[in-house]
Amino acid sequence: MKGGDKVFQNRLSELREGKGYNMKQTAAKLGIPYTTYVSYERGDREPDSEKLIQLSNFFNCSIDYLVCQSDNPNRHASSGNIEEQMCDNAVKENFCSNIYKLRSTKGLSQAEVANRIGLTVASYQNYERGRREAGYDVIVKLADLYQVSIDVLFGRHNELDAMDVLDSLVAREDTSGKDVKQSYMDLPKDMRAVMHLLMRVVSKHQSE
Repeated sequence: MKGGDKVFQNRLSELREGKGYNMKQTAAKLGIPYTTYVSYERGDREPDSEKLIQLSNFFNCSIDYLVCQSDNPNRHASSGNIEEQMCDNAVKENFCSNIYKLRSTKGLSQAEVANRIGLTVASYQNYERGRREAGYDVIVKLADLYQVSIDVLFGRHNELDAMDVLDSLVAREDTSGKDVKQSYMDLPKDMRAVMHLLMRVVSKHQSE
């Protein structure tokens, strides 16, 4: 068991006790099995991205505070109601989109990121494409790799601008047609749809 994990367990216990709940009551209010919650506080199991969001919402603290990456418990949102932003689908979309943007901004391939955080390329692709929930260790490693807070990864605040990805691609002197095509294919579907629409608009105006 890593030292950081032990700190997380302690903080989770402190937050629970601060609310005046025992573990059984906390599990019931979270709507998760009692044994699952107990395993978090004992360090037998690590919460995935969805559960981290659920826990931080319940304890009204930032994810970074929850996992002991910050001493500031305050949550932040770029706009709107945080509970609405952090529904299950939004969590997955924010995380997938942001780790793609960060990787592209750094000019890293999926293979390079996978190697740096100790994953297979296929495993990393599953996280970026939203096919699998990232575990605690993976989330922390990605935040460390990009030198950002975990809340940024989830779109809690300082939301990444999609234009940063395009700007970085244009700025790179070694950019090739293959790089552009790969970057386009790596985009989440909603971003590809926007790009496709923009290209149609540009093409239409160029032909006029």
